[in-house]
Amino acid sequence: MKRKIILITGIILIVLFQLNKSYSSSYGICVISSGKIIDMSGLGESRTVLRKSQNSNYWTGHFDQTNIRIRVLVGGKFQAYEQDHFFKYSVKNLEWKIRLYIRKNSNYSWRLVREWIGKRNSYESTTISENIFVQYSYKTPVDYYDFKIEASLSGQLTVYVRNGEGAAYSLIWVFWDEKIDNSFIGILTTSIPIPVKVSYRGKGSSGSFIGEKETPFWIKENKVEKINNIQKLNITLFFKKNIIQNNTLYSLSKINIFYKNKNRWKLISDTDKAYINIQLLSGRVFSSYRISDLHGHKISDGKVLGKIRIKIESVYQKRNSSILYIDTYPIKTEVLVNSSVLDPPINIYTIDKRLVAYVNVSPIKETYSVIDPKWSKKYYKRADTYDIFLVAGRNKNISISASIPLTGNYTIQFKFKILTWGSTLYLLKNSTIIGKWESFKKTINMKLDLKNERIIFLLKTKYRHGSIIIRDVRVRKINYYFFKEWKIFSNNHEIMFFKTPNITVNVPLGRKYYAIAYFSQNPAKIKKSKVEYFLKGETIKLTFLQKGVYNIFYEPIYPSHNPPNLTVLALLNGKPIYFDFRKITIYVKDSFLPLDNTTKILNNLPVIIDGKHNNLRLVCISAWNPFRQYRLENVFKNSTTYAVYNLTIENVNTSKKITTLIVVTTLKVDFKVIYHESTIEIIWNASIAYYPPHIQLKEKIDKKLLFTIETKDEILLTAINNGSISRINMPYQKLHTILSTVNESLIVNIRWRSLISIYAIPKKISVTRYTLWLKSIQFNPLSFEASIVDIPSLRDMDINVKEICIYVNDTLLEKMSITGKKQRYIVKTSIATKPEDSITILPIPLETKNQILLPEATKT
Repeated sequence: MKRKIILITGIILIVLFQLNKSYSSSYGICVISSGKIIDMSGLGESRTVLRKSQNSNYWTGHFDQTNIRIRVLVGGKFQAYEQDHFFKYSVKNLEWKIRLYIRKNSNYSWRLVREWIGKRNSYESTTISENIFVQYSYKTPVDYYDFKIEASLSGQLTVYVRNGEGAAYSLIWVFWDEKIDNSFIGILTTSIPIPVKVSYRGKGSSGSFIGEKETPFWIKENKVEKINNIQKLNITLFFKKNIIQNNTLYSLSKINIFYKNKNRWKLISDTDKAYINIQLLSGRVFSSYRISDLHGHKISDGKVLGKIRIKIESVYQKRNSSILYIDTYPIKTEVLVNSSVLDPPINIYTIDKRLVAYVNVSPIKETYSVIDPKWSKKYYKRADTYDIFLVAGRNKNISISASIPLTGNYTIQFKFKILTWGSTLYLLKNSTIIGKWESFKKTINMKLDLKNERIIFLLKTKYRHGSIIIRDVRVRKINYYFFKEWKIFSNNHEIMFFKTPNITVNVPLGRKYYAIAYFSQNPAKIKKSKVEYFLKGETIKLTFLQKGVYNIFYEPIYPSHNPPNLTVLALLNGKPIYFDFRKITIYVKDSFLPLDNTTKILNNLPVIIDGKHNNLRLVCISAWNPFRQYRLENVFKNSTTYAVYNLTIENVNTSKKITTLIVVTTLKVDFKVIYHESTIEIIWNASIAYYPPHIQLKEKIDKKLLFTIETKDEILLTAINNGSISRINMPYQKLHTILSTVNESLIVNIRWRSLISIYAIPKKISVTRYTLWLKSIQFNPLSFEASIVDIPSLRDMDINVKEICIYVNDTLLEKMSITGKKQRYIVKTSIATKPEDSITILPIPLETKNQILLPEATKT
């Protein structure tokens, strides 16, 4: 009876505390009521808190690892009939459904873990206290969990008393029995919203604590020191400031510090330090604590009654970041990342901006494996080293210990001590001496290249007896691993690969990439051809291919500059199409010569045999798609091209590879005009506009180019290049005729062809007509004053004249050289002329760049 009263009292307390966590370990929720509503306190009041509780159908909580127990029960206490000792519960068609959800914390969604459905058609009881219909239990998997219970209960519940009907309530009651162990002091380490690994070290009454554990975990001290009857615990926790989990970067924002008081955790302080020192001291009655940082500065301290338990809760915040994970396979080797040498596996990240990592590995890596050479002399073995004793007997002044025959590259390391005077130690490969020592040496370390040869230790003594002890002999076989390729993965899908050990990885904001360098014990058969450069859109002709299957792939040398992809020109039902690629596999039915403009036979073209472009005919590889406009601000920059690629053709059958360094660039043209007395010479000079960094390109232009002078509507002049130069020489009058319709500007173009398109680099030039304006003239001898004007506006022009040609009656009689820039020209000659003579004056300008001057003759 006493137990029943305690349980009913617990229910009453539950409601009075508005269903929040109380100091007891019991929780309740009123789900449904039948009959008159009265409060559970027996005061006859219908309180708001009771109504609120009655109308709810879920409840949430947060507690330590234990069993959650859920009971369906009925019971009641009725203020109107307290004097009655006779009453009966009658339940008809009682049904209930209970769902239990758990989550780690508010950053995670609820997860349904259990569901219970029950039914009771009829039940009667004359017991005053609650009657348990069903009990369920669930053990949470780790220390701290939120839980939520959704419950529904329906049916007819009636209470019969001696004087009539009363009211009752029904409950779904959730509780756990927390077993309190008062024997220990301790530190509970937790984290939100993710579990993290925390390193710790320190001492307690029972000894040292050191290690690393994933949260949540306890460090407990149970031992009581006999001398002063106290418990001590001094622990330093080391939290990582940044943690990568599930493709997300979490940064430590703060650490909350709690102590346990009356079975509840109470927040006492917080800090932004990543290293926390906790000192706990517990006596018979009181306990004290001190929390400080790594430098001893106090964060919090105090005293409590009873055993002291501290909780350290690290709070991590999600950060918007880019993440790159770097590893090497199947060996581990150093990786150079942005000029820092690191050992894999490596996690690097940036916050709130794009990650660009320059990564490099050594193309050859040595690894070592200890072997047993099976020495012929008796030896003492410990772990992977040996001690060898060489003793020369009475009738023989030598002693040897030889290994089994070995082939390959090895290292041998040992120490020795000569024990008798006149003894000498030799190291041999078969009969070849490779080392000789007559006195003590601390350590010998040598590399050996063996071809079915034995390693031999030999003792030779000058006297009757000799002895040497050789200690810590270790023989290791050198295994060479050769870099094969980098592969870049995102969400377990390969997105890029590189065949060079030095790469640049560009990770978009908020993404996580995996970069893995693969090594092989067989060196790749790669033959480097010369560097080749191509103009954008130009055809990259493939090397002669014999019958077989080939992989064609490439990787950009400077991917951080986002150079455009190389493209494939293929035939689809006889129609040309371009598409980007990183790797294709082709089948060559017959020997294939590179395609040129005169090739007519298409049946001989290789067939693409993989991917969505399967069965297309390969025509060529193209330096970009000629029909696409690219943004090249970061690719062509400051006279440098970062469009540099390793293009590899691999024979699948023989594994032979040919790799060509492809440089994609464009041209620039210098346009100049040289003026003579009767003709004008136009010169186009083409040159490479952008050079690759640290790579030599031949200066001579070996492309077939077409130079033009054009208006917007028509081509006026054309010329074919000879190397990088093209010239046209013509009379002034002809050029005047050609340019008769041009006002002030023209376009100079340099053109080249791909297989099915033409590229052009335009350059705007100006056209200026000018003549001399005679201000005065005398005829015998001829002298005049003139200035240069343009014909349309008759204003002074900024034109430099190198000479003035004077014609009398259409005959050149004198050519006057002009030095310096002048606003007007005063010319005096010795020519005797008459006013009726025809005098022609032609000003010849200096050489011009990006401008054509058309001098007009002045006649009298």
